[in-house]
Amino acid sequence: MVSATLVATPNAATFAQAGTPPTPGEPTRVQRPISEDPGIDQNLVANLPAHAASGQQIAAIGPAMRPLVTEFNSLWPTRGEITTYFGEVDRYSPRGHSGLDIAAPEGTPIVAADAGEVLKAYWNADGYGGLIVIAHPSGYETWYGHLDSFEVAQGDQVRRGEQIGRMGSTGFSTGSHLHFEVRQNGQLRDPLAFLDAASLKPAED
Repeated sequence: MVSATLVATPNAATFAQAGTPPTPGEPTRVQRPISEDPGIDQNLVANLPAHAASGQQIAAIGPAMRPLVTEFNSLWPTRGEITTYFGEVDRYSPRGHSGLDIAAPEGTPIVAADAGEVLKAYWNADGYGGLIVIAHPSGYETWYGHLDSFEVAQGDQVRRGEQIGRMGSTGFSTGSHLHFEVRQNGQLRDPLAFLDAASLKPAED
């Protein structure tokens, strides 16, 4: 029966490899070279008895497994009504709107669309007003603009759905709303591609 290490009958070649002759009649343990056929080695490891791994380390055979990429699992960052869609062109966004505008009364809670780390939470002078930026393990970023107040700070770890601030009308804004952006590797993405439209609730609910 094959075990984690092979037991060989002592011979001259074995003594030469070991350096010191074993006691007569004592089995000698030698290292078995990995087979050129990976299937043989995989079958060998698969068939090892459960006790064989006790106190021993078995090297993995074959290519290393790549870590799984965390999925961006976004939820709606607030309740309200969509007033401007991604890509819409108007006098405020002549090159196309960079996110999704969701309107609701001032003070409406804003939550993290997914778990991540707060990169920024500050008053932006380029039109966003109160702005929070969260980096997610999936590689995406979410931006939350025109906020009235913050409930997180730079460096905080946030959970999916955790409240991070409140809606306002700061920066370049004509009324209380959340400007929500999704970015991947610096590129803007349509937030609706990551959201379930059926989950959007009226602001008064």
